[in-house]
Amino acid sequence: MSISEKEIGRIREIVAADDRVKNSVVRLEDDGSKVGIYVLPKNQEDSYQIRKEKAKAKGWAMVYDISYSKTDEHTDPEFNTDLWISNYTGEAIPEEHMREWVDTTVSRILSLSDKSSPDILEIGCGSGLLLYPLLPHISRYIGVDNAEEGLKLITKQCKGREHGDKVSLYVADALSVLDLDLGSFDIIVINSVTQYFPSVEYLIAVIEGCMELLSPGGTLFLGDIRSYDMAEAFFADTLSTVLAPETDIATYRAKIAKKLKRDAESTFDPILFHKIESINSNIGSVSTQLRRGQLHNEMTYFRYDAILNKDAAPDSKDDGIHLVNITADESGLDTAIALMDSNSHACIIINNVPNKRLIRADVLLSSLSQMNPEQNIKDLTTIVDSQLRAIKSYEPEDFWSLANDSYTIEVDWDPGKKLGMMQVRLYRKDLPIRDVGVDFKSKCRLSNNISMKENNSLPMELSAQIASSLPELDKKIDTYIVSEALMQILS
Repeated sequence: MSISEKEIGRIREIVAADDRVKNSVVRLEDDGSKVGIYVLPKNQEDSYQIRKEKAKAKGWAMVYDISYSKTDEHTDPEFNTDLWISNYTGEAIPEEHMREWVDTTVSRILSLSDKSSPDILEIGCGSGLLLYPLLPHISRYIGVDNAEEGLKLITKQCKGREHGDKVSLYVADALSVLDLDLGSFDIIVINSVTQYFPSVEYLIAVIEGCMELLSPGGTLFLGDIRSYDMAEAFFADTLSTVLAPETDIATYRAKIAKKLKRDAESTFDPILFHKIESINSNIGSVSTQLRRGQLHNEMTYFRYDAILNKDAAPDSKDDGIHLVNITADESGLDTAIALMDSNSHACIIINNVPNKRLIRADVLLSSLSQMNPEQNIKDLTTIVDSQLRAIKSYEPEDFWSLANDSYTIEVDWDPGKKLGMMQVRLYRKDLPIRDVGVDFKSKCRLSNNISMKENNSLPMELSAQIASSLPELDKKIDTYIVSEALMQILS
């Protein structure tokens, strides 16, 4: 049963009437079956919350310390992928896939600075997967991680190694970096780390600190981010390969729901980074893009990069700028090539481009919603395979390969949040235009992990008041305590 506007209005009245509430946002979530209540108390103590968030982050450090201490002596110390396990097979991700993952990440990072040898800070450097291929191309590398055992492995490997003198290492969590007095950096890297951040509040605080550490014109690279919008598709797709074909649909659905509920890692909506830009004056521009790579795996399928620049926002309202916004058809790639060849468009946006990486997961979820509980995964797979044969889709790399001296190319999620679609943006390099094609007013759930102070009774008491007045909404309310920054984003 959907929740009415009248019921939403009543909830807002109850929340606003509470003397402890400074500000609040009440809105429908997901498919309209639940209500999210976000409350900023009058007596907010962010320092307490930050201490608790640091403690949660330290828990992941202990897990990695144990794993690094057990590193096999036959493991390549400069390519230690022992902890990278595929959710599709339960086995190690193939070396070929991991090498492409490293190569494409390093290539994107180095493309972010005009300097021939930039200074780089990496937060969450682990055992140095990105460090070693970066070293020949940079002047200074500061690595920070709260898992000390990984830093010990790097220290041992860098001793006497070529370019090893460029490296300095510190044991610290992402929020403590500001306290280290490290100077400024051209690029700050946080790669495949945000899933271990305890909450969206923690992420916002880390970004704020990083923007302070960047040199003018510097860039914050947040890589390999798990997408909130893709979480259900991720579990549906991986479970479809792990479970027996005879597994009935009712069981399959229940296991997907269970995985979503118990997911210990944080996921973030790509729109969140554009919303953070609106409340942080140090951020000049933001772009989110799909992961680079030809090989298909859970990283290229379901993860993305966010790039935040510390510079003046480019003027995208110049009357001389010619914007082309089209919808992809059967000749989507040919259309892009023809428009680029004309060289008369400042920005070309191609929407609704079928994404070959995710089209199966898209069809899988849409077909699953139509299945009867007694049918099984084998039946579902037959239907999915049949539908896929009729769909023309594109590899993201097909578009990136079009980049030339005139155009820069970005490939992103579809702004309308259509799972199997992507948006392709082509920018003329000689014209100042960015952030076009993004729906900045789009409502986002932000993350699967939103802070809630465990010593604050306000959420529980508000929920009880609402349930008393609107008993039919009991169990349909989620109440959160949030910070001033997150309230600005939500508002």
